[in-house]
Amino acid sequence: MDTVPNSSQILKIMEVAGATPETADYFVERLKQVFAKAKVSDQPEFKNMLERAEEFRVNVKLHREFNAQYWSGAMASETKFKNLHWNIATTASDEVKQAISGALVVDVAISDRSEILRGFADNDQPIENEKVISSLDKLFNAWLVEHDMVSQDSTLYDANGDGEIRFDERGKPVVADPEHVKALITDAEKGLEQYLESKKIPVQAVMLHEHPSSKVSDKKAKEVEQRSEETGSEKPSM
Repeated sequence: MDTVPNSSQILKIMEVAGATPETADYFVERLKQVFAKAKVSDQPEFKNMLERAEEFRVNVKLHREFNAQYWSGAMASETKFKNLHWNIATTASDEVKQAISGALVVDVAISDRSEILRGFADNDQPIENEKVISSLDKLFNAWLVEHDMVSQDSTLYDANGDGEIRFDERGKPVVADPEHVKALITDAEKGLEQYLESKKIPVQAVMLHEHPSSKVSDKKAKEVEQRSEETGSEKPSM
């Protein structure tokens, strides 16, 4: 690998380099050398490639640790999927602790359809660093996995211990009960704040907010009610 590879070429190399942590290390370090020699490391496209390569290296290592724990009987959780996310959360928590300077504030909004929005602040300042946000998202997702839920396309679903979304008798994915999720987030023992603190991350507060879609729904309901009054028709049952 002496010429600068494009993204599709890098993906093909990753398929081979992911065999062991050692080959993943060699791949990432060699990629850094090639980019540095070509003087493209600071260009957004290639900088993004390097960040993805680093994530790839970490994931290969986590899978190796997971396999070792599985075969030695030293798994932290009862399923392979949960144990993998436990390892991911451990690495992510180390990254967060190094990045923040104060106590964390987590803002969460969940709609009636279990659509989720979340934001993070450090010392009352919004966290904008994408790498830190990614690590915090990994922690949040690991917390969800512990409680048999997963996030897909910003919607929460019930899942089994292997991370597979549950389906109802009609074959539709089971959306997590939003009220249950809200109660769980603020639970004094199993809540998100307690989970983050168990990872040694200082937390100032975890706060629930009204989801924007709820405000839109209320506004539409009022508009319909107003129109029904103006036309003299019966109010729709909500």
